[in-house]
Amino acid sequence: MSSGTSSLLVRFVSQLKEFSVPASAISVPLNLNRTGLNAVVCHLLGVNETSESFEFCVGAAQFSDLQVRSESQNNSAVKTRAPSTRQLLRGSLKAYSKSLGLGAEDVLTLEFMPAQKAPEEGPSIKNQDWVCALGLGEEILAAGLADGTLLLFHPKDFDSHSGGVKNVMQSAGLSHPGGVSGLDIHDPMQSNGDTLLSSAGKDGAVRLWRVSSIGTESKTPTSRWSLSLLGEFFDARGACNRVNFDPSGALIATGDAGGGVHVWDISKIAVRSTVSTKRQRTGSLATAPSPQSTPPLLALPSAHGGQVVSSVSWMSSEKLASSGWDGNVYQWDVVLIASNSQSPPVSTIHCGKTPTALASSLLGGVLATGHPDGSVRLWDSRVRGGGGVGDGGGLGTRGSLCPSSDTSAWVSDLAWCPAKAHLLAVADYGGLVRLWDSRAPSAPLATMTSHGGAKALCTRWAWAEAGGDLPMIFSGGADSEVKSAHF
Repeated sequence: MSSGTSSLLVRFVSQLKEFSVPASAISVPLNLNRTGLNAVVCHLLGVNETSESFEFCVGAAQFSDLQVRSESQNNSAVKTRAPSTRQLLRGSLKAYSKSLGLGAEDVLTLEFMPAQKAPEEGPSIKNQDWVCALGLGEEILAAGLADGTLLLFHPKDFDSHSGGVKNVMQSAGLSHPGGVSGLDIHDPMQSNGDTLLSSAGKDGAVRLWRVSSIGTESKTPTSRWSLSLLGEFFDARGACNRVNFDPSGALIATGDAGGGVHVWDISKIAVRSTVSTKRQRTGSLATAPSPQSTPPLLALPSAHGGQVVSSVSWMSSEKLASSGWDGNVYQWDVVLIASNSQSPPVSTIHCGKTPTALASSLLGGVLATGHPDGSVRLWDSRVRGGGGVGDGGGLGTRGSLCPSSDTSAWVSDLAWCPAKAHLLAVADYGGLVRLWDSRAPSAPLATMTSHGGAKALCTRWAWAEAGGDLPMIFSGGADSEVKSAHF
């Protein structure tokens, strides 16, 4: 772009019908940033610029037809341009136009959308020990403690208008001696089905539970449950660190401290023991007899070469990702492994830094990894050999998601938002849970919860209500609290 150029042709587009603006490109000053562009769009919409706040995204893939279409303007072809990856505008138009090599006659397409509101902290509950793991379903929040206790809540009990959190059930001595290290919940496909809960522990066991609703109490809107122990998987290689249902709920993947990754078929488990309880505020359950162990469907005992497996995450019902202290993320084809247990991983990502957390995005093929120095990196698994999104390191020219300058705390957990796939929650040992937008990695959108300097150990999103906005987000920490944040 010529140094003498002071304006740029911009076409504004939106996916929301209520924010429809003229399709023709207009000339705007190059020195405009988000604030200036917000004023322009508000003028086009005919609204007061103080009443609406918008974000601006460049590289809008859903408008790719605009990138190749030419329009006639003064008898010359005008090209529309956008970068290859979606990112939020964080700076002036001049910087973006320079990186794209735009000329005075090129058109930059900008998608605009309502800006994300910052979350507000909601109620929290203090427990008797560290909250090491969380699992969330549509109507159940499970919390696993360092003393082996398993707690169940209803997410709506954390509503800021409900007058405080109600501990709906507590089971003691039933889950895992040495502590709970992983939880996951699979909701039924039918409305009258039962919810499945899987728990992993430092004792090397993975237990599968059926959680059934048995009615409601008149004083609260939440359900009572019965808890049935369906079966136990046992990994003799040491503590089982993570557990994750596949999308169908038919399989469970686990990662252990000995470097092993296993896949278990829950249909192979017979009902061994059943323990039921009515809703209790402070009650507990007696210890049930341990059922016989069920062998794994697939076993990869040396998946990470004897190094700790930090996490496992299903990318689909056929593909599983695992991260380990060997510095790698592997992607496994479970169908291939079922036919040949010696099948190597279909893809390997060499992270360069130990991945301490892993999460698979709903965007398809995108993985997030957290690291001891507080950094978070995004990877496109569709790139042969596991390259980073963009130019191999993180998010193209934007780099990796990084912590703010005041911390470099160990990343303990990651969670993608089920309602908006570009939003990522990051928990760290500094005691914070931050909200990041993968399209704007230069700074977090918000710090959602603080555990008072104690380690934040886990974080999960609640499911959004039908037709609603963003759901709540929960976190657990070494301060023994389960905290909530509301949008």
